[in-house]
Amino acid sequence: MFVSFITEIELLSSKRNTAQLRMRKRALLADCTIIDVNVRLKELVVGLRTKHGLKLPDCIIAATAIHLDLPLVTSDHHFSRLKDEVALYWIRV
Repeated sequence: MFVSFITEIELLSSKRNTAQLRMRKRALLADCTIIDVNVRLKELVVGLRTKHGLKLPDCIIAATAIHLDLPLVTSDHHFSRLKDEVALYWIRV
């Protein structure tokens, strides 16, 4: 599984995390490929933010999926603005 570095930060810095939950999240992330920022990703982020006005972290997450030509798995319905940009898969939490 591929994960944006922004998603990694969001998962690990949640105020709801207990020590045990943070440890479980780290174990999950250890099995993922973390995608860091690069020039192409930055270009995509600028384009998405300009076109759709989403928050910067959300643009980075979406741009990561677009950059890798992968679907975006999310429970955040504001990503629906990007339905023409990236394949979206909805999960319930």
